[in-house]
Amino acid sequence: MTTDSSLLSLVVGGYSGSWKRDTFHGAGKAHVRRHRPFVFSGNFVSGFPQGHGSFEWLDGVVYDGVVTRNEEGCELSGTATYRWQNGSTYTGSVLNGSRHGSGTYVAQDGITTYEGEWYQGKKHGKGTIYYDEDRNTNYYTGHWNNNKRHGYGEANYPSGSIYKGEWKDGMRHGHGEMQWNDVNEEYIGEWVLGHPHGKGTHRYFSTNSNNNYHAAHAAAAGGG
Repeated sequence: MTTDSSLLSLVVGGYSGSWKRDTFHGAGKAHVRRHRPFVFSGNFVSGFPQGHGSFEWLDGVVYDGVVTRNEEGCELSGTATYRWQNGSTYTGSVLNGSRHGSGTYVAQDGITTYEGEWYQGKKHGKGTIYYDEDRNTNYYTGHWNNNKRHGYGEANYPSGSIYKGEWKDGMRHGHGEMQWNDVNEEYIGEWVLGHPHGKGTHRYFSTNSNNNYHAAHAAAAGGG
């Protein structure tokens, strides 16, 4: 996001803070009207927000972090925290107002958490998302593309099942290994659109009196 260079002409509702040579300079607070009105509280340099500051928009979104100058005015780039009205937050790197680089997002439930890389506001690169408080029974760690699991990754499910392998557009796709620990089954092989499909082996296990697992059946997988 880049703010308009004519910031001074758009200020309404007053300005309170430091001045220098008839312009905003130093700590201050300004109410600004534009296509998306906001209140800026923080540091001004020669009439422009610069350094550390906080933007708060009417829809409840708050940006608290670094503000830098450019030829058009100023932009939101650097280390910052976003807070949304529903309670979700983001802390990390920001480029032109978007989550970009390394950062942590916590959803409105206060539990679901993504830690990893971002690209232009979306999960992209390597990262881990946790769906539970203890962070060891329901999570995915691996590669992302455009907010979706894509590439190699490992997923642990609440049932105790574990998948390790390739993903495409958020689904298990390619070569992978799935262990259904709740029903004592295992599949190693090819996946298509979330289902075993192609060449692979599906093993069904049972337990003996000593509670040691042994293979009861193995077969090639031809479909889901």
